[in-house]
Amino acid sequence: MKEYHDNTGRPVRDGDKVVAKGEIFDRCVMLEVYFDHENYPGKVMLISDDNHCEIDDVQGDFIVVRRMFDVWSEGYSITGNKSGAMFHGQFDADSFRDACVKCFNDDKNFDADKLTYWGCGLYDNEKDARRTFG
Repeated sequence: MKEYHDNTGRPVRDGDKVVAKGEIFDRCVMLEVYFDHENYPGKVMLISDDNHCEIDDVQGDFIVVRRMFDVWSEGYSITGNKSGAMFHGQFDADSFRDACVKCFNDDKNFDADKLTYWGCGLYDNEKDARRTFG
């Protein structure tokens, strides 16, 4: 299968969230990349709520301009207090770590080495963030 890359040369993978622009779109649009999507078997698709297209049909008309990462922190339960997973936002970045740095900026409760916030692990998706405490 052909490899597709973003504007930094990094490979685009199944389920990646990207922002694309080009003649086929009237504005920059948020899309998810799917290889062999259940509704489009054998095809590489860019899909959003109001747009979808097969990459091979529009290869010359669009470029992936940046990657988007969701930032989630896991839930916790300590000394009678508890909370479920929390969504902190979506950030364009070269890596998940860079997205977390953008999200928490200079917050002293963020540990960039351990990728934790207030001691809670950080994740790029809700399912993993909810695994421990919901």
